[in-house]
Amino acid sequence: MYQIKFLKPLLLSKNLGAVNKKLRPNDLIYELSSTITITNDLGEQFFYGHATISIEARLYFNNDKSKVNQKFEVISIENIKWTPGKRAIDIKIFVPFNKLPAESYVSLYAHLNLSSETIDELNYGNVSTEELIQDTIGDKGNVFEGVKYSNLIKWDNLQFFPTSTDYIKIPKVLDELPLKSDRLALRQVGRSLLFEELSGSIARHLWDAGILINLLPEDEFLRFTEFEKKEKLTILELGTGIGLVSIHLGEIFSNAEIIATDLDDAREICQQNISLNLLSKSIKFEELDWESDKKSENDWDLIVVTDCTYNPLYYDALINVMEVESNRNTKIALVHKFREPFSESEFFSKVSRYFNIEKQSWYNINGSTLIHMGLYTRK
Repeated sequence: MYQIKFLKPLLLSKNLGAVNKKLRPNDLIYELSSTITITNDLGEQFFYGHATISIEARLYFNNDKSKVNQKFEVISIENIKWTPGKRAIDIKIFVPFNKLPAESYVSLYAHLNLSSETIDELNYGNVSTEELIQDTIGDKGNVFEGVKYSNLIKWDNLQFFPTSTDYIKIPKVLDELPLKSDRLALRQVGRSLLFEELSGSIARHLWDAGILINLLPEDEFLRFTEFEKKEKLTILELGTGIGLVSIHLGEIFSNAEIIATDLDDAREICQQNISLNLLSKSIKFEELDWESDKKSENDWDLIVVTDCTYNPLYYDALINVMEVESNRNTKIALVHKFREPFSESEFFSKVSRYFNIEKQSWYNINGSTLIHMGLYTRK
């Protein structure tokens, strides 16, 4: 899975001398500029291949981002070529002055052009799920053996997740230019609309395991967790980040009480996203200390943990909070993208001392990414 990302805020400026075959040299025009990249979730691996990215300049007449399908007008489209070895591309789009009326809003939206061929030069698509498991974890996967319900799933479609800059309000007075958008991007994943930071802490962007949960068919997730949509559940999410998984669960389980937890650093953006998706009544953010032995007041039906096993320093604390917050009736959905299999196998060995794995699904993403989803209960 790859994410198209804006590296810089959108910059709106005026340009009197732009060279553009669609415009006369002396026309008063706006210039919209930013920089994009295509990387994996953590940004350390760039897409190595050929792709055409369409950049749309979008005009909005209000700033109500809570409407996921808000009406907009595409006022300009530019197609740019991504080739092997690229790390970033600067964008400049020129828009006639009369296309952006004062007090309207403008953003840039970047997405894969599906009418053009996309080629991944590092294509691993022919690797079977069994081969990927063996290549990734080898003999470290003993703790996953013998599980009664084990599902192997292969996703071969190459996915590029689109993104949008935040909006800029067109000023009444041109002397106010140039203007920059906030350092936020807007991304839609499934039904969920989310702010994420252009850069910053690891808590403020999307991780692949969370995206996987969001993209799973509802019926598949319900079968896996063995819950019904209309049940009145209590759900705890550990390491919510920007809130994607809790928001998705709020959309599935309309009667659930959901507590999304993380460090205080994630509070502001997570609460913004909960409000953005109109779920403030059913989802609350709380800071949670993984090393505390004090249990919260709720008896949780479901605890969800996605991509929280990236740092070995937190393994004991994570297992501690899973123990403290669960009881014999609690189900724990632990979803993990393998990044450092040698150290990560230590976590799953520790987990197996305290929890039984009741069922599991292995997801092979394009032959290169292995994600494991396990359903655990207390021993």
